[in-house]
Amino acid sequence: TKWDDDALRITLVADEHPAVEIWETRRNALPLMESAFGRRVVLDSMAAPLD
Repeated sequence: TKWDDDALRITLVADEHPAVEIWETRRNALPLMESAFGRRVVLDSMAAPLD
């Protein structure tokens, strides 16, 4: 998590790409978080490389 005057950046690290969870978060949680924190929220994600 990184926070500055312009945005709150959240990075999700997972074993597999959590596409559904990211979609639900962007749809439901980000607007609420932006309202609560008074700044833009950016959600990043990365999955572990496949062997």
